[in-house]
This record gives sequence, C-alpha cells and structure tokens, in this order.
Amino acid sequence: MSAGDLANFISCSIGPASFTLETYSLKTTAIVEDDRGRTGTKFSVSGKGYVSGADQASVQEAIDAFLTASNASGVDLVMRGLGGGVEWVIPAAKCLNGAPHLSGSVEPGDANQRVVTFSAEGEMIGAPGGDGDEPTESQDVDDTHKVEASYRPGQLRTVTRSGELTGPDAQGYFNDKLVAQVREQYPLPKFVVTYKVDWSNKGGGLKANYTFTINENANPLPAGAGEAIVVDGEVSHRVERDEQLRKVTTYAFDLVVKGGDPWQVANELRNRVFPPTDTDYAQPGGPRVMPLRESIEITSVRDVKVRASFTRLEGGDGNRLIGWQQTLRLAGADPTYEERTFPGAAPIYIRRPEVRRRYVQSGTATAVGAYPKPPEPFMPVLLERPDVTFSQGNAFERTTAWSYTGFFDSAEGGPPVEGVRPWEMDRPKQPEFYSP
Repeated sequence: MSAGDLANFISCSIGPASFTLETYSLKTTAIVEDDRGRTGTKFSVSGKGYVSGADQASVQEAIDAFLTASNASGVDLVMRGLGGGVEWVIPAAKCLNGAPHLSGSVEPGDANQRVVTFSAEGEMIGAPGGDGDEPTESQDVDDTHKVEASYRPGQLRTVTRSGELTGPDAQGYFNDKLVAQVREQYPLPKFVVTYKVDWSNKGGGLKANYTFTINENANPLPAGAGEAIVVDGEVSHRVERDEQLRKVTTYAFDLVVKGGDPWQVANELRNRVFPPTDTDYAQPGGPRVMPLRESIEITSVRDVKVRASFTRLEGGDGNRLIGWQQTLRLAGADPTYEERTFPGAAPIYIRRPEVRRRYVQSGTATAVGAYPKPPEPFMPVLLERPDVTFSQGNAFERTTAWSYTGFFDSAEGGPPVEGVRPWEMDRPKQPEFYSP
C-alpha cells in the first residue's frame, strides 16, 4: 500500500503525532460509586497501523514523532474514521492520574512505510466521547469494540466495527445513538451500512453483541425521490453495437428503497436515463437519444425493491443513422437476340435493337428520430423520375428508401470505367437528415 492509500484508512492522533490504522480496539468499564452512580470510566486501547513518508528522511521524522508521543502520558487521544470524522476522544484534561498512559513500538519494514503498534490505558471522568464531567446518556453504557479497515478489489474500502454493549440503557443507546452515529459518519450514497445485533440478559440487564459492516461504493447510489431513500443496490450499464452501428444502451437498476413511494424512485430513474425535454435528448451536432423500451418491477414484502431497466437507441458513430443498405444493378448493353421458329425449318435469330446500359441505384437508410436524406444519383442522366419513399417502423425509427434508373453518358456510347465507384455505396461519414 502506498502512503496515499493509507491516508484513506481510519487514523489515530496521539498529541501532535498522527498515523493511519488498520485495526484498533477500545475496552471500557464503568467506575461506579454507591452514592453517586457512575462517575467515570476505566479504559484500555490498542491498535496497529502505519507511519509513512515520501522518502526515508520523512519516514524517520514520522517515526520519531510517533515514538515520542506514544511513550508519553497526559496527551489527548483522538480516533478518526474514514474521511477524517471523529469517532471518539479521550481528552487528557478529563483523565485521572496523568492518563492516558501510552506505549508504542515500530517494527522493521520497507523504506517508505513502517508498521507501528500502540496501547493506552487509564481512568477518566465521564466516558470516551462524553462532553462534560457529568455522565451523559451514553456514559450509562459501556461500548467495548474493535474496528478494522481493509481494501476490497478496486481499491474500495470496508470497515468492520464489532463490539459489546453493557449497561442499564444498552438497548436505547444502540437504537437511538450508535446506529445514527455510524450512519452519520458513513453516509449514503457513498457508503452502505449494514449491521447485526444479538441481545441477551446479563445480571438483569440487556447485553448486545453487534457488528457493523460499512462498504464503500464505487459510485454513489442513485438519488431517491420524495421521502423514498435508496439504501442499497446495484446499477448495470450494457452497450451493444451491431454491424449497422445501431447502438443500444440498457441501464438496469436493482435497488433497495426505504420509506416513501418506490414508484417515484422508478420515475426518477426514467428521467435520469431519458431527460423529459427534447432539448435534453440531443447534444449539439450529436445524435438524438430516444427511449426504446422499459421494464419496472416493485417488490414489497421482505424488502421494498425497485427493479427497472431502461433501453435507449442511438447511432453508434456520432450521428442518428442506425441502418444503411445500397445496391447498384446493371442491365442491358450486351447484344440480345429474338428466336423465331418455323415448321420444317431451322430456327433463325434476329438481333434486337441496341439499347444503352441501364443502372438501377436503390437502397434504404434508417435513423433515430429523423428521416435520412437520400444520396444523390450516381448516374448523370435519369431515364425515370426518382422514386423516394418514407416509412416509420415504430415510434423512434425513420426509414428513407430510394430508387434511381439512369445511365452514364460517354463519347463511346457506354459507361466509362470510372463511372461505377463501389466505395460511393458505403455508409456516408456525414449523413444528412430532414428536420425531425
């Protein structure tokens, strides 16, 4: 892992020294007096992480700062999650007897990154994260937990927090504070938070064993609509392009929704793929994007899910054209004969009058949202009026068909060799269209 990668992990500050962490654990035990109730907390912290730098000198500077801070006493201890949000603080000003008492060590490693371990213990007024000398609601609960951070494939981060809650209001603390705290620290749509909690009785009170799993999304979840919030799911994007350069793009959504109307989410997804105004369908000089088909399914028993797919059609090479076909047929010019037969005699053959070689140029072109303009005839002289037909196959595809009959003029009475250019029958690089 590079130094830049490590900066994305959880981190710890001991006084002025900061370093990244892979894992840490915090254990707390209430200090209770008979006549006052809970007055403080006994704590112990341990963790493993890294110090790093751009070169050997900066690494050594970070090591020196870590060893100085981690082998001292009476300095603030701050734990931060992904993105730098503070998870909890043990202020030296609230600690007793010069705590927190720290120790730390550095393991051998490579030149730009060294493994460090640390531990801290002591007693304090209140509890880690408390904001005063008097116990708060959270100070009536001991939250002993362990946090680990790791990378998934694609350099996406996962944080796991597992722990145990004990105290007279463990259930209220978990439901009303801890869940909200974790979700606030790792918010949608960048992170997805899931958790599991098991409750048991301990000495007449509830004890909770819990695990939070926080997964970082490669891309933010789609926005919800109204009061409906997208809390988990997947989005896929599939593009198909065939030999006619028909580009068919399908967006598929499989989303878990909380609250509100899931149909509003489906409508918002449709507007995302197909903007509702004509001007949003097209980029200046580019292809117009049109809806081709859609499918929406809502499930609402165990989970409320929106499964939707939206398919759009466009030209695959930067214009509206999605189909092209053209042929050139040659007829006449070679001598032909008429056969005549008589009883008792051999047949005779009469040469027909000579005719000029004819060419029939025909084809079709299909585009999205507009009729393609037909190409110009190859032949300089037409024997028949141009035959151009317009047809509409569905709500989105427009087809133009053409047929020209004519010949090439030449001094020799026949077509020059350069008169027939097969490459002119190719799909045009810059097709023209009638206004939609």
